[in-house]
Amino acid sequence: MTDEERAVWSTAYINNLPDSAFLYIESGGSKDDQGKTTPRELRHFPVHDDTGKLDMPHLRNAMSRIPQSDLPQAVKDRVMAKAQRLMDSANRSELPEAFEQRGTDLWPDEDMELRATGDGLSFEGYALKWDRWSVPIPGPSGKDFRERFAPGSMDRTLARNPDVVLSYQHLLTTLPLGRTRAGTFQIESDSTGLITRATLPDNELGRPVRDSIRRKDITGMSIRFRVASKAGEKWNADYTQREVLEAQLGPEISLVTFPAYPDTTATVRHLAEAAELPVDDLAVAFDTLRDPEAKLTRDQQHLLMEAVNAKVDEPYVSPKIVAMQEQLSLLR
Repeated sequence: MTDEERAVWSTAYINNLPDSAFLYIESGGSKDDQGKTTPRELRHFPVHDDTGKLDMPHLRNAMSRIPQSDLPQAVKDRVMAKAQRLMDSANRSELPEAFEQRGTDLWPDEDMELRATGDGLSFEGYALKWDRWSVPIPGPSGKDFRERFAPGSMDRTLARNPDVVLSYQHLLTTLPLGRTRAGTFQIESDSTGLITRATLPDNELGRPVRDSIRRKDITGMSIRFRVASKAGEKWNADYTQREVLEAQLGPEISLVTFPAYPDTTATVRHLAEAAELPVDDLAVAFDTLRDPEAKLTRDQQHLLMEAVNAKVDEPYVSPKIVAMQEQLSLLR
């Protein structure tokens, strides 16, 4: 199931969810013997499933329903802010590892440059071209590989009309420059590659980007994608070449000054394997560490410390813990 497909949760299923699965619970109810609010009608906008996992399709659905609800405006504002924080957090946790990243500078011999069109606030350009071998890319095994995308490899994901945001420098916390759902950003697959068109906003965010494209200070794009299945990729015998046959486009494409070279994924994977840690969780922890506004959870803190300890001869122990251990030894 993709993020664009929303599973049908029955009334019985929703009623059986814990209170923590909902974005908002009205006051005035009571708790049953399982700690769930009754009457159930006081619970609004379920976004977590019965395992506690955030369900992105239901979160998007909730964000579309909150403004139309009968709740007081102050409550709607507060609930929408909470939903947006969940969305931003999910984007940050999903993008680094679940989606691979490719920039147009990986095909330096190809004409990938953006072209300003019309009133200057519009542009078009190929984010990807089919059947072109990339420059060497760091691979998960430590061996570089080259990559090419087969014609039509994005057709299935594009047929679902995915909601993709256009941003600048992968900054997900600023206002988007365009969005497919709004009709201000279009992505199409033609015989040449993955072509994008956008109408930039005529505001303090869009105009500097427009000027940079005109001056050719910005000439590249960076996409997120993941291979749809094992059958979606084909490697050669020594894993130095990969052909992507079918891929899912990620939720964000960026205009970039320097399209990021995709070595972060490989680095995190190597570190996780060395410390025998879950790759996805470690990637999320690193992304949280890089975000100046985010706070690490205790589990993320432990993951990062385990990763660090795997790279040193003697594991790091906090001086406070050492002092406590010395005090305890004196009491024995």
